[in-house]
Amino acid sequence: TTTPPPTTTTVPPVPPYGTCKFTLWAATSVHQYAGVAQIDGEPNILVQFMVNGKWTAPYWFIHNPLAPGDTLSATYSLDGSPTQLRFTNVQKDVWGFWKIWMEASGKNITIAEHSNTGEGEAPSPGTNWWLESETPNQQTWNYLPTQIVLPIPEQPCPPPPTTPVPPIPCTFELFAGICDQNYAGVMGVVGENNIEVEFLVEGAWSSRQWFINKSLAPGETTSKQFTTPGCPSAVRFINLQKDVWGFWKIWLKHVGGTEVAVLAEHPDGIAGEAPAAGTQYWLEAEEALDGRWNTLQTEIVLQIAKVPGCTCSAHTTEAPCDSSVYTVTAETALLSWSGVGKYTPAVVASFLVNGNWTAPANFIS
Repeated sequence: TTTPPPTTTTVPPVPPYGTCKFTLWAATSVHQYAGVAQIDGEPNILVQFMVNGKWTAPYWFIHNPLAPGDTLSATYSLDGSPTQLRFTNVQKDVWGFWKIWMEASGKNITIAEHSNTGEGEAPSPGTNWWLESETPNQQTWNYLPTQIVLPIPEQPCPPPPTTPVPPIPCTFELFAGICDQNYAGVMGVVGENNIEVEFLVEGAWSSRQWFINKSLAPGETTSKQFTTPGCPSAVRFINLQKDVWGFWKIWLKHVGGTEVAVLAEHPDGIAGEAPAAGTQYWLEAEEALDGRWNTLQTEIVLQIAKVPGCTCSAHTTEAPCDSSVYTVTAETALLSWSGVGKYTPAVVASFLVNGNWTAPANFIS
C-alpha cells in the first residue's frame, strides 16, 4: 500500500515535540526517456524516509507526467528528522534525475547533485541517477536499479528538546570479607573512620563516607547500607587507619532481597593472599605507622556492573536516539562458488538495534 502526498491525506500523527515539515525537490535529467509518462494522478515514483531508525510507509512523490528537464516538489510532515530517503519506481518506464534537494527550516539541503549540472547522464550500468520500473513494459533497462537510497547529509529539522530525567535513588548493602591473613584486620580506634568509600554516580565521585569504623579481626565479614542519588558504576576504598587492611571478597546485596553482585573475589577464598607488591586485595594506610607496606596502594577502585535491586539507566535525557547512516562493505573471496548468482535479492542483512533485529534489507541484489 502507498500513502498519497500529506497535502491530500491525513499526515502522520503529531509526536510530543511537534512535526518535521519539509519540501523535497527533484530535477529530472534532460536525457531522452528521463521523464515520467504515466497516467496523471497515479503514483509513479514513491519515496520513503528513515526516521528514528525505521522506514516510513511509501509516500507519493511523482504522480503526474513530467518531461525531461522538469522540476517537481512535494511537502511532507514526519515525526522526526529523516536521515535517508528511498525512491521506488512503480511506473512502467525508467526515470532519470540530476539533482535531489530539500527545503526545511529556512535552509536548502543538497542530497544528490550530478557533476554535469542541469543535465545529468544517460542511463548506463552502475548509475545512481536512473530508476528502472519494478514492472517494466520491456527489458531494455533491466540493468538499472528499481530503488535508490540516498543519505540526507544534515538534519532538516532541529532536534527535539530533551527533558531531564531525575535519577532514581539506589539503596544497597556493601559487604567486605576480611581475608584470614596476619595484619589483614582493622585495628583502628573504635568510632573512628578506619575504611572509607566513595561512589561514582553519573560520572562524578561522591563525598567520602565511612564504611568500617570499628576493630575487625582477620576472617570477619562487615557490611553497611548506602543510598546514592543514582546507580553507582564504581566504588573506591580508602584506608585511613594507621595499618594495612586486606580482604578476599567485596560484594553488593539487595536490601531486603537475596540478589548479590560480586565486585571482587579471591580465587583462594577466605584465605586470600599475603600482602605483596601488585596485589589488588590489600590497602596500605594513607598515614602509615611505618614503611613496611609502602609497596601497597592506598586506595582501590572496583567497577560495578549491576546494583542488585536498583533501577538503572545509562541515559539521563529522554529523546529519540540518533539514526546512524553508514555503508556496509563486503569483499568477496577469490574462491570457487563464493560469488553471487542472478538472484534478487541474493543476500539480505538485518541489524540488532536496541535489542531488536530490524527487518531484512537487500544487501546484494
